[in-house]
Amino acid sequence: MSIKKFVNVLAGCVGIITVMVGCISCSDNDTGDGYGRFGVSGKTTTAETTTETPKRYNTEEIVVISAIDLENSNITVRRIDDSTEFVLSYNGGTEIKSKYDNYMLMEQMSVGEIVRACYTSGTQKLIELHEYGEAWENTQVVRWDVDYEKKLITIGSSTYSYDDSIFITSNGYGVDIREISGIDYLTVRGVGNKACSVVVNKGHGYVKLTDTVNYVGGIIEIGDRISTVIVEDMVIAAPEGNFTLTASIKGVGGSKDITIIRGQETVVSLGEFEQSVTRYGSVKLNVQPSDAQAILTVDGKEMDYSKLMELSYGEHKMVLTSNNYDTVTKEITISSVYTTINIDMSQQETESTENPTEDETTSNKENPTEETQTSDGKNPEEPTTSGSSGNAGSSNNVIAITEPTGAKVYFDGAYVGTSPLTFEKVPGEHTIIFKKDGYITKSYTIDVSDDNQDMVLSFPAMLESQ
Repeated sequence: MSIKKFVNVLAGCVGIITVMVGCISCSDNDTGDGYGRFGVSGKTTTAETTTETPKRYNTEEIVVISAIDLENSNITVRRIDDSTEFVLSYNGGTEIKSKYDNYMLMEQMSVGEIVRACYTSGTQKLIELHEYGEAWENTQVVRWDVDYEKKLITIGSSTYSYDDSIFITSNGYGVDIREISGIDYLTVRGVGNKACSVVVNKGHGYVKLTDTVNYVGGIIEIGDRISTVIVEDMVIAAPEGNFTLTASIKGVGGSKDITIIRGQETVVSLGEFEQSVTRYGSVKLNVQPSDAQAILTVDGKEMDYSKLMELSYGEHKMVLTSNNYDTVTKEITISSVYTTINIDMSQQETESTENPTEDETTSNKENPTEETQTSDGKNPEEPTTSGSSGNAGSSNNVIAITEPTGAKVYFDGAYVGTSPLTFEKVPGEHTIIFKKDGYITKSYTIDVSDDNQDMVLSFPAMLESQ
């Protein structure tokens, strides 16, 4: 072979080697599992450039939805820490998701919900709206209590704090927390240990009784929710809905069906009851000792006291005869829905009335305490009571109401005067109602402490009725 040909062959080999080395180098620069195409590890890498999709918004906040305007495609939201409200507009491109990351429509969102709102500050354009996953929600709350002084709300066995930024709405209007009645049904939402929003799902209206002269001292019952003593010129806070109202005194009275509308007043004239009706109460008789084996007669008629007995309102003569013990004769008065009578034929008898009589009433908030309850949390045979006649005042201390002025004031349903005014201080939880011609009737719940001090109260100005 000539020297020239040998040189050409050698040059070709060098070129092939150069190409192979270049291929290996290219393989080492491939992205993948860190190894070259030929299994050579220890490659040299270059910095990777990651391109992120730019956010379309510049502000993100946790807020409460306070209003939804589907017609104009905007929502009003409220900050949960300072109560500031502002409006955000949305369109078909706004991303709306549930806490489970499912797509939703704005029509599926609700006032009072806690959400994460992502928007462009300045234009106030809503880009994303997501239900806040860390928020809690209690619906149809009927067992609740509020400590207005400490700003605590208790739902069942859980207690939450609240502040002035809490969002509270009833029928589309913002209300004060003291305007919520114990007979209302609520949805409460919050974050952590803080309650942030309250929506009144089912509220209350008012029943004004007229022509009460023949019924003062009797009993007014509204369904199984309200039972209280009738006083002159009476206004009662009652749950919205359809109920049978019954007024009676000494077993005689009348009934009518009424509809109570939230925030409105229903007037009932007790003079409308042209036909008298007889009211009945349930009586449970417990006889001791066990060997008494007594025979019971009521008004001369033998009755089986091993079962619940039905007796008409009014006075009755009860006689228990036993072969083992002396005969017991007792005059009883039935004036309540449920009465328990305990008789020990070897000693003495006691009587217990489970519900307010025509001469006695207590003031209670409608908080359920047992598993068997009516819709307001009370046992079926234990109606809600109101009124202050059964409460003892606190020395000579008074409650003074300074605002609003010129309104009729009702304390637990009983008229106490026109504001500003003062009246006897009664410890406990009570309802104050303000009524004024041309204005919306308002009610507030107050806690009155037994601290031997006068109590001065001021409430918001009344709003004119439309």
